[in-house]
Amino acid sequence: MYDSMSRIIWTILLLGYTYVDAASLRCYNGSLDNPLIVPLDFPRPLIDKSCINTSRVTKFFISGFNRNVTGEESVAVLSAYIKRGDVNVLYLDWAEEAKIGGLGTILGYIKAASNTQEVGFRFAAALLNLRDGGLEFTKVHLVGHSLGAQIAGITGNTLRDQGYILQRATCLDPARPLYSGLISFKNGVGPECAKQVDVVHTDPGGYGLAERVGTADFWPNYEGGKTVQPGCSTGEFALLSQDGLCSHILAWKFFVETINECNCFPAASSPDYATWTKTNGTTNSTIYMGEYVSPEARGNYYLVTNDRPLYGKGDEGTNPNNRIRN
Repeated sequence: MYDSMSRIIWTILLLGYTYVDAASLRCYNGSLDNPLIVPLDFPRPLIDKSCINTSRVTKFFISGFNRNVTGEESVAVLSAYIKRGDVNVLYLDWAEEAKIGGLGTILGYIKAASNTQEVGFRFAAALLNLRDGGLEFTKVHLVGHSLGAQIAGITGNTLRDQGYILQRATCLDPARPLYSGLISFKNGVGPECAKQVDVVHTDPGGYGLAERVGTADFWPNYEGGKTVQPGCSTGEFALLSQDGLCSHILAWKFFVETINECNCFPAASSPDYATWTKTNGTTNSTIYMGEYVSPEARGNYYLVTNDRPLYGKGDEGTNPNNRIRN
């Protein structure tokens, strides 16, 4: 599947397409109703109209391929942050640039993956504009899932190249197709795209990256290669089917749980998977995965989870022997 994407990446580039300049920012004030919506290239009203309180941390959520603001992950993340009540909550809406359109799934994905570049560059420019209005980059937290995670990486890297650094990027199972391998974009998620880059790998080698790319990389239920999360079906599934996406989706479900419900995903620090399993999770360092991860976290962290909400196992989750088998 992914090899075929690599073989035909140049097709869409040779055919050419018109970039859809439709991205916007949505800012929420206490509920999902009636957000303040501004074009991505003209974001200053977010501050001028006081939707962004510059004394607070600002959370931006970015969803992935063929997703939009009404998607389950977007509603869940945005609602959780709104419920928290002490942060600015925004959504980077790139639904037009992310959709399949009439090209079919594979060509539609290639177009969307290509669009992440322009959206990331423009988002970086928007953040600089907001910075001129008083936004502090030390209080900016980007949260992205799948291709949205890669946009977070592009944005952070673009700002870094201009001498600025964002405080944090949380990258939930960053998309693998066209961001890994010989024919791929090279400026996505990486350890330098923010001061703190925490990455959650739930479908490594499938829809998600299998490489360590953050300052702290978390590997829930990892089995040393392609991982099927507890509660997900095994087998071969159609492209972008719900069964096939199950492990990929769980990255944001784990994360949402940590915002308000349960900070109960302790993970064991270990240099690699083999050491974690050999020592039965014994470690000198335990770090919580999710919203409240320590900014000092560095390296690889391993844990196991439940197969349904609440997913966090608490202290039992650091021991690989407590893994739930499908």
